[in-house]
Amino acid sequence: MSWHRSALAVFFCCAATGHAIAQPELPLDVQRGPGAEDCPDAAQLAARIHAIRGDAAAPTDRAYRVRFTRHRARFSAIIRPSSGRGARQLHAGAKTCTPLAKATAVTLALLLDSHAELDTEEATEDKPTAPPPTDSPLPRAAAPVQRNAAASSLRDVTLSVGGAAALGVLRPLAPMLLGDVGLRVNRLRTSVGALWIPPHESDFAPGTVRASLASGTVRGCFAVWQSALELNACSGAFIGRVSAAGTGYTRNVAHSKPSLAIPIELTLSRLSGPVGWELGAAALVPLRRYDYAVAGLGEQYRAPPLGALLSLRGYVLGSW
Repeated sequence: MSWHRSALAVFFCCAATGHAIAQPELPLDVQRGPGAEDCPDAAQLAARIHAIRGDAAAPTDRAYRVRFTRHRARFSAIIRPSSGRGARQLHAGAKTCTPLAKATAVTLALLLDSHAELDTEEATEDKPTAPPPTDSPLPRAAAPVQRNAAASSLRDVTLSVGGAAALGVLRPLAPMLLGDVGLRVNRLRTSVGALWIPPHESDFAPGTVRASLASGTVRGCFAVWQSALELNACSGAFIGRVSAAGTGYTRNVAHSKPSLAIPIELTLSRLSGPVGWELGAAALVPLRRYDYAVAGLGEQYRAPPLGALLSLRGYVLGSW
């Protein structure tokens, strides 16, 4: 009888093993974008869904496409039925893809178990994701909140400082310090700040003229092309005062007058992290000219009708 018992033991062992590994295959197409490689593939996601639905779940032929992406410190998942109509978007701010993977599996399990919910989703694409059941293995606190397109847009507070070479402003070539604070929403950036050309003495025989420029700035930029780097078109206004004082003349005087200029700028930047940089080149259109004249000697310096600005800025960014 011992061989009968051994055969039965082998039979039940094999049956139990077959039951443990037998899982209904789910028609899933999973894609993982750059940075989202640790998100589950199709087989791993199917295993998570099977663990939620259980062995008694009815088989289904409904197919879904899932795309995992990562932008900075946020993971996203877009779930679409094979028909291509309707989509669900899930987001999670985390160091790994694990919370988003759990939420994606719960959402797909709900869709597979409820045809009515799926039909409603295809009719109304922006319907909020149904909350996971209370007996789900995903804790409620870890479930990411689904947001609409406006709420998930890119928003940053920006702070920049940098330097520039100013051509045809006060003198043929002058160093400049600049900085600003602003906001970025998707492709648009706006800022207010200041710039300063330190005092410098220029020789205009028989004496010298010491001139400086302090100005406030208003700036707006639009990203005309975005990838790892951004190409931006910028403009705005420089509104300030030019100060000049003569030394070594028969009568030394100091003058201060308003200055106004319009920059037309192209920049190349990388602003995808908490810190970034921007390299810019601008044509500067002065609406008030920077000219110097010495009594009895006539005009000593006349600013060109178009100046130029080559700048390099460092950025600190924070989401809001």
